[in-house]
Amino acid sequence: MGTYQNATTSPTITAGYIRKHFKEETDKEYYQIIFPGNKIIWAFFENEHYEQNIEDFKENNDSIKEFFKARTCIPKYTIYRDKKKIGTALPRNAHEHDDKPFLYIPKTLKKRGKYSKNRKAIGRNYYIFDVDDDYIINDSARLLFYQ
Repeated sequence: MGTYQNATTSPTITAGYIRKHFKEETDKEYYQIIFPGNKIIWAFFENEHYEQNIEDFKENNDSIKEFFKARTCIPKYTIYRDKKKIGTALPRNAHEHDDKPFLYIPKTLKKRGKYSKNRKAIGRNYYIFDVDDDYIINDSARLLFYQ
C-alpha cells in the first residue's frame, strides 16, 4: 500500500514554459505553451471581463452569481487547443507563504458525442506560480503539475 503525499511534499514536474506572444491582427497579447514533442500547443487568452466580473461579484450583483458561485470560479484566462476551448485558469492565493497568488488549471472532460465516452481535454491539474499580484503570467513562467 502506498503512502499518502499531499501537494506540499510531492515533487513538482515542469510540463513546459509559457511564452508571451502578440497577435498583430487583433492587437492582443496571449500566452503559449508548447509541450515536449511539439505536438500539443495551448494558447492562454486573458478574460477581458475579469475585473468587471470581480467588481460585480463584490457588489452582490445577482446576474453575475447566476454564472459563478464564488470569486475563485471567475476565470482569469481561457485555454485553447486547436482553436477549441479546453479549459480555464483560475486565480488562487496560497494559504501560506504570505498568500502568494497562483493560477490553478483544473482537469476537464470534453464530450465526444451522445453515445461515446468522454475524453479528457486537460488530463491533470496544472499550476502556474510565476504570476504577479494581478495574476498576470510572468515571462518564461513554468506550467507545473504534482505527481
